[in-house]
Amino acid sequence: MTDRQNDVVKRLISRYREGELNFERFNLRSADLQGVTLSKINLAGANLQGANLRGAVLWEADLTRANLAEANLAGANLQGAKLRGADLSWAKLSEADLSWADLKAAKLWEANLRAANLSKATLLNVDLSWAKLAEASLQGSDLREADFSWTSAFGARYDAETVFPQGFNPAEYDMVRV
Repeated sequence: MTDRQNDVVKRLISRYREGELNFERFNLRSADLQGVTLSKINLAGANLQGANLRGAVLWEADLTRANLAEANLAGANLQGAKLRGADLSWAKLSEADLSWADLKAAKLWEANLRAANLSKATLLNVDLSWAKLAEASLQGSDLREADFSWTSAFGARYDAETVFPQGFNPAEYDMVRV
C-alpha cells in the first residue's frame, strides 16, 4: 500500500470514528482494512478492488454497486449488508458471515465462499459461475434466478426454506439438506 493509500485509510477511519458514515464512491483500491470495524458505513459505488478486509466488521454496511473484485473478505462480518449489484468476482469470502445480506444481482464469479454463512441472504439473479460454495450455509436463502454454472457446492447446507432456481436440483451439486 502506498503512502497516499495509507493516508486515505487513516482519514476514512478517523472520520468514521467521528460519526461520519457516508463514503459513497470512495477509492479504497488495494487498501489494507484488515480487522477494521465499519458497521453501517455507506460505501455504495466505492472501489475496493483488491482490498484486504479480512476479518472486518461491515455489519449492515451499504456496499451497493461497490467494486470488491479480488477483495479479501475472509472471515468478515457482513450480516445484513447491502451488496446489490456489487462486483465480488474472485473475492475471498471463505467463512464470511453474509447472513441476511442483500446480494441481489451481485457478481460472484469465481468467488470463494467456502464455509460462508449465507443464511436468509437474498441472492436473486446473482452470478455464481465458477464460485466455490463448499460447506456454505444456505438455509432460508433466496437463490431464484441464480446462475450456478460450473459452481462447486459440495456439502453446502440448505433447508426447506431455501429457494432455488426453477428446475435446480441441489443433489446434483452434492448439497446437503438439513
